[in-house]
Amino acid sequence: MTAPVGELSAPLFPAGGWEGFSASMAAHAVSRRAAPVELPAWLDGLPPSLLPHGRAIIGPSDVPGFLDALFTAAGTPDDAGRAALRRDIYEVASGFARFLGISRVHIRLDKVTDDACWRFHRDNVRVRALCTYLGPGTQYAPDCWGPRAVAEQRDYDGLVCSAPRFAVVLLKGWKSPGHRAAVHRSPPVEGTGAVRLVLCLNEPPDAADWGGSCCDGAGSAPA
Repeated sequence: MTAPVGELSAPLFPAGGWEGFSASMAAHAVSRRAAPVELPAWLDGLPPSLLPHGRAIIGPSDVPGFLDALFTAAGTPDDAGRAALRRDIYEVASGFARFLGISRVHIRLDKVTDDACWRFHRDNVRVRALCTYLGPGTQYAPDCWGPRAVAEQRDYDGLVCSAPRFAVVLLKGWKSPGHRAAVHRSPPVEGTGAVRLVLCLNEPPDAADWGGSCCDGAGSAPA
């Protein structure tokens, strides 16, 4: 049985910064927002081979230059859509850095065509931000359903929420105070022809353990 899909909304980054969010009972926050007008049609029409992907540990001011290098490597057209994506990722990364009060971020832009992170899991970090620019959004289980989702995996038929496209998803991990880690997964897409472009933001690895290469679950810990 396919789990029902719902949507939640919240401010881009919760008011009160990390201290306020970490003290709250919520394990996640999801912000629905209007995408830049150029982006949806531009991304939908871009051949997957031209989608940028890569990672770095940099300050927010270095994000535009980092993205330009990825665009060049992928052969992404230099047009209004590319400029809009660069600007939007910079704004999200800068907001994440301000939210946590950090000077550098671990930024990862992933092109996803498989089911590498289909399992429901919790991350081995304090907090992570995700934004899906193309394809299905990150799926997460409400707090009360999380243990069941982790235990049952493919047999789970409870509630699953799917983050809207362009929403910023903030997920607490095992290292957050109180260990109220959000249960989530990358939506299965292998064999469907769907391609995802996902922005993942973490603290640098000297502040939070990080590893792996899958889009919605790198640095996950056993449930």
